[in-house]
Amino acid sequence: MSLIPRPAKLRHVIAARTRSSQITGIDIRNVLGAYDLGELEGYSQPATGSGRSQSLIIRTNRGKKVLKRYKYSLNLEAINYEHSVLGQLETAGFCAPRLILNRDGETCTELEGSYYAVTDFIPGFKYVDFVISRRKKSEFIAEAARALARYHRLINGFVPAGKKTDGFMPDGHRRWQESDWYLSEFDKYESLLKDREPNGTPLEHFFLCNIERFKQDLVDLSRKFEENGHFLPQLVIHSDYGPYNILFDFDNGRVAAVLDFECTHLDWRASELIGAIYRFSGKRNSIDYDHARTFLTAYRS
Repeated sequence: MSLIPRPAKLRHVIAARTRSSQITGIDIRNVLGAYDLGELEGYSQPATGSGRSQSLIIRTNRGKKVLKRYKYSLNLEAINYEHSVLGQLETAGFCAPRLILNRDGETCTELEGSYYAVTDFIPGFKYVDFVISRRKKSEFIAEAARALARYHRLINGFVPAGKKTDGFMPDGHRRWQESDWYLSEFDKYESLLKDREPNGTPLEHFFLCNIERFKQDLVDLSRKFEENGHFLPQLVIHSDYGPYNILFDFDNGRVAAVLDFECTHLDWRASELIGAIYRFSGKRNSIDYDHARTFLTAYRS
């Protein structure tokens, strides 16, 4: 498949080759020492944004692998939750990263307070990195929607190991953070933004001018969901399902892998669909309703 990269993609490729990795060569060798992966031949950073340089593509005499260092805000229970989901998907044959066990038979390796995981390398491309026609984009969106539907079918009813304090508690009736927690977060950011005035951005000014309305909307929504939310199906959602987390196969344009399951948690299936439709069809100030319809139609199919 012939693809023309966008300028941002070219910048990411150059940056990946020139910026320093946040994972040192010593750490790489120490972590890989816990695995049976053969000899290390080299490594490189993926051509993504600088904020996502916590992963490296490792080249060994047994093939390419991906080494990931988890951000410090994720504890071991949350990592085990993600790995439990990935294990379930591997058993079901779903297109997601395959975790490699270390010599102790574990999917996670700790080194000096940081947690690491190694997965098989999956070749592919993200369509958002390339200039494509509107028709081709619609085809990719439909493929991604069908993959999300497959994920939802396979994960429905599955209870992961570990613990995630996002969304609903395991009983499915209460949330880890109720509306009072979100209101306190509003108060915290309101105070921070007031300290930045009058030098804040237009978006920050908009937030400050409308914060009371936002709070009231949150209270009203919480009340409505308490009354009607029990009608909405729940499952372990991906929670960050967007085109930047979907790899497509170079040969046939099908989904090669769904990436980044760090945000998985128990929640309403509808919330996943709302977020995904926006990520695949949202524009700067509106929604592309043709693409939104394409996504939902393919998902329902």
